[in-house]
Amino acid sequence: MSYAYTVDQAQNLLVVKFWGEIPYAEDARAVLTILDDPRIQPGVRILVDRLDSAFTATPEEVRAHVGLVGMKMASLGEPKVANVVSANLDYGMVRMFKAVADGRLDHEFTVFRSLEEACSWLGVDPTQVDWPKQENKS
Repeated sequence: MSYAYTVDQAQNLLVVKFWGEIPYAEDARAVLTILDDPRIQPGVRILVDRLDSAFTATPEEVRAHVGLVGMKMASLGEPKVANVVSANLDYGMVRMFKAVADGRLDHEFTVFRSLEEACSWLGVDPTQVDWPKQENKS
């Protein structure tokens, strides 16, 4: 798994991109690292692009992830989070996260199949997004 992210402070927008298989432990470390970035402000809009990646998390790990994310989200006010996935299994796993998180986390959260839909929901012009780029690894 690899990931990259950008923070656009002017738009209060965090964009995260994942590539490859995402073992839960690595996903959790990435989330903790990203959400510790001091440029991220309360009320942030978060776009998570998982179109070129695949989950390997179990349902138990998805449930545990709600607690992990909750620890970090508490300092972000009420962020708005859009996840974008392509595979049916990934869509189901993100929907499970949403079902577990509803009522437990103070944020708006949903899942989409396209970046355009996610950007529209977030109120972001996709042509104005600083999209993360994958670093070349040898």
